Amino acid sequence: MRDVKDYHKKNIKRIRRIYKKKKSPNYKKIIPGFIKILFSVSLVSGMTYCSYLGAQYFARTPYLNIRQIKTGGLEKLSEDKIMGIINLNPDINILTVKLRNISSRLKSHPWIEEADVRREFPPGILIKIKERRPVAIVNREGLNYLDDKGTIFAGVIAGDSLDFPIFTGFDLADLKENRAGLGQELRNGLKLLKIIEREKVFSAGNVSEINREKDGGFTIFTSNNALQIKIGNNNFSDKIRRLKHVLSDLKSGGTYKHVECINLHYRDRVVVRLKKESSL
Repeated sequence: MRDVKDYHKKNIKRIRRIYKKKKSPNYKKIIPGFIKILFSVSLVSGMTYCSYLGAQYFARTPYLNIRQIKTGGLEKLSEDKIMGIINLNPDINILTVKLRNISSRLKSHPWIEEADVRREFPPGILIKIKERRPVAIVNREGLNYLDDKGTIFAGVIAGDSLDFPIFTGFDLADLKENRAGLGQELRNGLKLLKIIEREKVFSAGNVSEINREKDGGFTIFTSNNALQIKIGNNNFSDKIRRLKHVLSDLKSGGTYKHVECINLHYRDRVVVRLKKESSL
């Protein structure tokens, strides 16, 4: 028969072994770790608060008020015009100035393409402007400047330069009906103008008008000889090179001043029409 006392003794020994395996918490190690975490949190919080106080101080101190505003890249626009656009109080702290807002206000002006606004020390603002450069004038409900990207950006006002080729044949009705198409045709006209300048077909400023015909082709008018040159709407580079040879032949033969129109629409020939009063 099984001994009850012996059985209980074995159970008690087994239970003691189980409790021995469960170690009690080592507070000597836990407490220092907890203190370190608490110290780190307090330190970070303190540094954050000190940074906040420092930022508040620097944002309010008069020592960082704007002393000067410098501008660069101005040609068409004046410094007074820029000051009027940004409208900055000279007593404002440089750290409170929102540079992105200033840049956006500047770029809203039609003559400003890019505006780089930076802080500099001693306290001041540096503004670098990239103005739009007109390469032509578009006759569309009045005269408007056109830049080299095909953007109509500003109307021509009294005192502005008119020493640019005028693009005609582009009106408001066309713009409303086909914005994308009109924009592409403007860029085609600019492409033609660049090829003329690159090939040095005429002297600078001798192109007075580039007209967009109803079929989308282009006709060039020169200023000194009132010469009309029909280009069409394709193969600009080839046609301008052919025109260059034709003009050279006409000048060497002494008939250039009697020419009224040169038609380059045809692939295998060039048609030259003389002025009616010419005896040639």
